[in-house]
Amino acid sequence: MRLRYLSSSENPDSEIWIFGIPYDGTSSHRPGARFAPDAVRISSEGIESYSPYQSLDLNGLRFYDYGNIEVPHANPEMMVDEVHGFITGLLMQGKRFLAIGGEHSISYPIIRACSEQYKNLFVIYLDAHCDMRDSYGGSIYSHASVAKRILEVIPSIRFMSFGIRSGDTHEFTFARNLPHFYPFTLNEVKNVLETIPKEAPVYVTIDLDVIDPGFFPGTGAPEPCGIKPGDLLDAVLSFRSLNIVGIDVVELCPPADSSGVSATLAAFFIRELLLLFM
Repeated sequence: MRLRYLSSSENPDSEIWIFGIPYDGTSSHRPGARFAPDAVRISSEGIESYSPYQSLDLNGLRFYDYGNIEVPHANPEMMVDEVHGFITGLLMQGKRFLAIGGEHSISYPIIRACSEQYKNLFVIYLDAHCDMRDSYGGSIYSHASVAKRILEVIPSIRFMSFGIRSGDTHEFTFARNLPHFYPFTLNEVKNVLETIPKEAPVYVTIDLDVIDPGFFPGTGAPEPCGIKPGDLLDAVLSFRSLNIVGIDVVELCPPADSSGVSATLAAFFIRELLLLFM
C-alpha cells in the first residue's frame, strides 16, 4: 500500500524516500505502534497534497514510498542491525528520507547510520519523555533508552531536545546538565535553530507523544500537559531553515484511538515534514 498523497511518485530513483518501520518490541505500556505505518497510509486518503501553511504541494516533490521494512519483533539487537544496515544503504545512494515508526527505539540505529555518514550531524529531538535510562525492560535498546544511545554517537552540543515533561529523577538530573535541554514547551526552538550552522546536516526525530493526549490520545505512553498541535506545526515550519538529511515520526499507536483522529494528525504532520525537502 502506498501513501495516497505520494502516489504521483513511485520511482525508486527518487532522491527522497519514505518507509515504515513497524516495530514495537520494547513497548512497555500500550503496544500497537507497529500498526502505525499502515494506519498513516490509510489516513492519508483524507489529507490533501497541498499545504496552505507552506504554499507547497507534494505533487511537486519526487519521492518514493518503499513500503515497510521487515524487522524482527522479538529481538531489539536484530532490529537495530537491520535498520542500521538499511539506512546505511540508502545513505550510500545519496538518499534523504522520512521514516514512520514504530516506537522511538527505531531512531537510534537510523541516527547512528547518519552520524557515520555525516560527521557533524545535529539532532533535533521532540518528545514528552527523557528516554535517557541506561536500559529498560532488560534492553539497552528500549524506547526508554533511545536518547541515551543517541548521545553515545552524537556529541551533546549537537543534541537538542524539546518538550520533555516525563522521566525519573536520574534522567532529569542528567538531562539538565546537557547544553540543549528545553523541557515542557517548544518556545525555544526557533532561537536554538539559529545556532546551527546553515550547511550542517540535521536529523529530526518527532515522538508524537510530545502532543498533549487531549489532542493525540493514540500513543503508547500518553503524558498530560503537552504541546498543542498548532505549536508543533509552528516548530515544524521553522525547520525549513535547516539542511535536513532525515526525519522520523514515531509512537503513533492506532489501537489506542479508535476514532482515527491521531492517525490523521500523524498523516498531516508527515505531509508538512515531507514538504521541508522541497
